[in-house]
Amino acid sequence: MSFASLASFLALLQSPLPSVKQLADYDMKLSVAAQVDCVSRADFVKTEAWFDQNEQSAQRDHADFFDRTAAIKTALFNINKMSDKVRGSITYRRRTQ
Repeated sequence: MSFASLASFLALLQSPLPSVKQLADYDMKLSVAAQVDCVSRADFVKTEAWFDQNEQSAQRDHADFFDRTAAIKTALFNINKMSDKVRGSITYRRRTQ
């Protein structure tokens, strides 16, 4: 098991495993957001994923807002990104298995 796989698993430990349909839907959404098979960090974070609802942080009274879902997606992007440079920004290239 690679470091990226283990770290991704730990980041999503609270979320249920996705179904095959959910993974296919997510892959399609990332494909739509992709530019030349790459997805920017901003597009990766704003693309809806199967774990968004489960990982959302509850807003408490008298507390600063913390976007847990965006933080997890940013961590996942940083863990799994390839070092390609497109238009001056680091991008995430979808892994093909």
